[in-house]
Amino acid sequence: MGELILCKENTAANPFYLDEGSLNVYSIEELSYYIENNVLFLNVDFMSLELINWIDHQLHMTDLAEGLRQLLGEGASLDQFLGLILQEGGFCSTLEMKNVLLAAQSVANKTKEEMQKMRGDRMLAKGNPLGAIYLYRKIFAEGNRKNISDGDLASVWHNLGTAHARLFQFEDATISFEEAFNIGHRFESKRQMVFAVICSEDEKMIEHICEKYGVSEDELKHFEWEITESKKDAGTVLAFDKETRQMVIDEWKHQYRLQSSV
Repeated sequence: MGELILCKENTAANPFYLDEGSLNVYSIEELSYYIENNVLFLNVDFMSLELINWIDHQLHMTDLAEGLRQLLGEGASLDQFLGLILQEGGFCSTLEMKNVLLAAQSVANKTKEEMQKMRGDRMLAKGNPLGAIYLYRKIFAEGNRKNISDGDLASVWHNLGTAHARLFQFEDATISFEEAFNIGHRFESKRQMVFAVICSEDEKMIEHICEKYGVSEDELKHFEWEITESKKDAGTVLAFDKETRQMVIDEWKHQYRLQSSV
């Protein structure tokens, strides 16, 4: 999990797999650590009989399992469910536990689409644009745009454009940034749209975007100059040589297999 965690309670012979985090946990301490660091991405699906039975049969924490079963039967809230786990786990301090439960309460009223956006943003921040695209597209595919504000919807489109651009999918990036600008009217979305369409090297598309959004020839030249300058940075994706690009493509394939696995 990236850090050394001292486990004082029983360690499971068989781990519990956490779908949201795509990882296995073997102890109540690891479970508590996961909750503390991922509380904003948990929902009521976390309150499962599978988890309770694992705590009971693998960690042999029968009292905790019975308490969780009672809460589940009473229709308790997510923060109550998490609170009992953290209390019995003894991993978090009182202040840390309070902060975790306040965070759980803060997302309790968020829509599924808002939670989906948060997960996509997290994927993007962690360097997984393919995973982010998958999550952002789910918001649109499920046809529930009415459950997300215009501001958040514009942000989804903008971040979707960013994800496509990181995968060199500049035409898709252009379309996404255009949608973001049309909804949110943010200059940064328009700016990234022009960058993306220039990188697409589609002359007709460049002409269309410039004409539609009033990008003058001087402005276009300035955008092109910015891109040229960015190429001088060895760390930018635009400066990748053929070998490096192939490495990136191989990584995309790896990420795709991860996302497509069942």
